[in-house]
Amino acid sequence: MADIAIEFDDEEIRKPEFAVTEMSSAHWCMRKIWEARLRMAERADLAQKELARIQAWLDKENAADLESVAYLESKLEPWVEAAIDGGKKRSINLPFGIAGFRHTPDKLEIKDEAAALAWAKANKPEAVKVRESILKEPLADHIKTTGEIPDGCEPVPGEDRFYTKTEE
Repeated sequence: MADIAIEFDDEEIRKPEFAVTEMSSAHWCMRKIWEARLRMAERADLAQKELARIQAWLDKENAADLESVAYLESKLEPWVEAAIDGGKKRSINLPFGIAGFRHTPDKLEIKDEAAALAWAKANKPEAVKVRESILKEPLADHIKTTGEIPDGCEPVPGEDRFYTKTEE
């Protein structure tokens, strides 16, 4: 067992490092782990509740301003449209910001995915995304039954890993 050295001015005191040596010290460790996990879960629960409460407060506080912004933008839009009157400029610089129009890119909306997929398979196969993946379990079974290791695979033996599980 390693010792921990503690120095006080010029005096050194040696204190043995903590070690689990018997059932009671193992029990103490598990209790401390359980208590720490419980505290972490309580803090996570509290944080989640507080975040929800703060989000609800923020939504409530912002509601009137969101309505004001929507209303004022609806009044500003026709004025800006008339002010730029089809010219080259698509926006107007004002003391508190810029108001204008942006052209959004064209987009495709899929209304019936099954019909669109059938059409793409028949007419435009490069528009169909096929995702392949490997199922590990059948390959592992193949290795166990035949001993043959498929190309690109490497069996990794299981290992013992330490864990603790505390009561909830």
